[in-house]
Amino acid sequence: MTRLNLPKRGDDDGRRYALIPEGSYRVRIWTAAERLSSNQNPMVEVQYAIEEPGFEKRKLFDHFTLVDTALWKLSDLLEVLGMQFEGDVDMNWQDDLVGKQLVVIVEHEKRTKGPRTGQLCEKIIGYRSIEDQGIDSDLGSPGGLEQENEVPF
Repeated sequence: MTRLNLPKRGDDDGRRYALIPEGSYRVRIWTAAERLSSNQNPMVEVQYAIEEPGFEKRKLFDHFTLVDTALWKLSDLLEVLGMQFEGDVDMNWQDDLVGKQLVVIVEHEKRTKGPRTGQLCEKIIGYRSIEDQGIDSDLGSPGGLEQENEVPF
């Protein structure tokens, strides 16, 4: 017989993991796959592996709907990654995106549909290149990247 000490399911709302704090996080694209959205529109589902101390086993999720009125979001991501982000672009999601590093900006929002309506969840609201990480003050926010404040003398 094996005895296990299984972890609790999370806070009172049934969440398995505590929310990561709002802020900016260095991530690596873990997976990228084309799927159909709940409205039957083509979309790309992207999973990011967080590379910050204390969050190494956590993933963030993002969805890019592939309809004309929503392509601006995917264009923003591609620009930050230094990829072609305007005009005709041929993409192999897995080959072209997986392994790329960037910084994502995370906020919390309440779910508006589905079985967890009203529950807080993480939402990615912006992207920055790794090279820009020391420029924006958001990157030193709680749960985010620390800025370098050393002055050479």
